[in-house]
Amino acid sequence: MAARYFLRLDDASPFWRRSEWEWWVEQCDQLRAPGLICVIPDNKNERLMQAGRDPDFWEAARVLQRNGWGIALHGLTHESATSSRGIYGTVRRSEFAGLPVPIQLEKIERGYRILGDHGLEADAFVAPWHSLDRGTVKALSAFGKIPYLVEGYAWAPYQRWSLRWIPCQLWKPQRRPSGLFGVCVHPDTATKKDRNRLRQSAAAAWPFVGWRSAVTSIDEWRDYGLSIVAEEKLERSLMRLRATAGAFKLALFGSD
Repeated sequence: MAARYFLRLDDASPFWRRSEWEWWVEQCDQLRAPGLICVIPDNKNERLMQAGRDPDFWEAARVLQRNGWGIALHGLTHESATSSRGIYGTVRRSEFAGLPVPIQLEKIERGYRILGDHGLEADAFVAPWHSLDRGTVKALSAFGKIPYLVEGYAWAPYQRWSLRWIPCQLWKPQRRPSGLFGVCVHPDTATKKDRNRLRQSAAAAWPFVGWRSAVTSIDEWRDYGLSIVAEEKLERSLMRLRATAGAFKLALFGSD
C-alpha cells in the first residue's frame, strides 16, 4: 500500500484560537481530506486557555463532525497527573500513564460522556503529551466504545491488546514509502513554516486522505502481539538520531 497521510489536529476546546483552526480546516477541506479533531472535553490546562472561551465552539465541532471530520477523545482535562513517560517516552508528563486502571477508566468515561452531551461521538483516543501506558489500554478495552488509538511509531496500522492502533509519528509532512500516517499539528501554536510545509505537500499532490475513509479502507489489521514493541523502539531511536542530526545542522548552518 502506497503511503497515505491524514491530519491530526490536537488540543481543540472552547479555548481554541478559532482563526488558526479555521485555516487548517480549510486546507484539509480543499484537499478533500477532513482529518481528526482531538477534543479536550473539560480543558483545565492554563497554557491552553489563553485565547478566552469561544461560546460557539461546540456548535463548530458538531459542524465539523457532520462534514466528515473524525472526533478523538483527547484526555479529560489535559492536566499533568504524573511524571511518567508512558509507553513512548516522549516527556515526563502524563494525564494517564502511571495511574491505576480504575482512575484512567473514570477519566475516559467522563470525557466521553461530556463529548456526548455536546453531540459529539468519539471513535478515537489520543492521550495528552502522547503519554499512555498498558493501564490506559486496559481502561480503553474495558470501556469498549472507542475502537481506535492514534499513537505510535509503527509503519502501518496494527491491532494490539484488543485495540486498533493508527501510527502518528510525524509532526510535519515527511515522505514515507508505504503505510498510513497521522501528521500531528497543534493549530493554536502552529508556525508559518508549518503552514508552508502543508502548502508545499499539497502542491506536490501528496496523498492526503480523510480520517474516516482512511480507517474504513484498511483491509487487514495485523496483530503484532509484542513484536511491535521492538519496531517502535527502533523507530523511536531513528527519530532521536534525526533530531540530533537536525540540531547539529542548525548549529553549523543556522535555520533555513
